Amino acid sequence: MRLEALSPQNLRQGVFCARGEAGQRMLNRLEEWLKKGILRGQVAFSDQGEAVGFILYYPIETAPMEMAGENIYAIQCVYVRPDQGKKGLGQKLVEAALKDARAHGVGGLAVEGFSFPAQGGFEFMPKAFFLDVGFTEIASRGPASLLFRAVRGRARRPSHLKASFQPPRGAKRLRIDLLNCERCWVGISNCDIVRRLAESYGDRVEVHEHDQNTRTAVLRRGMAVGIFLDGENVFFGPPITEEQAKEELERRLKERPE
Repeated sequence: MRLEALSPQNLRQGVFCARGEAGQRMLNRLEEWLKKGILRGQVAFSDQGEAVGFILYYPIETAPMEMAGENIYAIQCVYVRPDQGKKGLGQKLVEAALKDARAHGVGGLAVEGFSFPAQGGFEFMPKAFFLDVGFTEIASRGPASLLFRAVRGRARRPSHLKASFQPPRGAKRLRIDLLNCERCWVGISNCDIVRRLAESYGDRVEVHEHDQNTRTAVLRRGMAVGIFLDGENVFFGPPITEEQAKEELERRLKERPE
């Protein structure tokens, strides 16, 4: 196995989780951020040259992530191909990111870990993994825990951004707010599903789009992703299906006063 720094040349092979048209939009955005120095990462390749794992992270000053801090890298994702589990590959990817941090005088890594399995039983960014590889929990918010691992150098420990986005309530039509950050194909796909369904309801709904692909936008609203229905953040986690989204939209439309 070998590790390579993420680059425009290995991005599309290395970040192999991308799915469908939403995945291509994600890869286009990641490539843009790589070229601008916003995104960093590491890719693991097998001896046969296949990508088997990757880690994506950002300097906190430019990160489209819901955390604050100073002189740290914010981890978006650590992903290992399922058939490569139990080989210590996730830890090796984290260690490669730590090595990168040390080389650039960055004081630590921050990440959000979760304590519940995502749909299908696959655990996305499990908190237990990060505790096992040397991170310390410093804050929690619902099922999400903010964890930190220090390296040499000055750093301000991370904290969660305070969500400040509050869509107006009381509209005559069902109001849908899409906070779309193209860092992950899941969020892109979820927004696409809801947007497409909304079009089928005509003037019964109104859709408001919010581009969250910059650090400035994330800081302004305290959030990077989210789908709000009448001011409530409803779809912000795992991938959703069209059936799930339609059921929720239909329920809310039926509950609205005539």
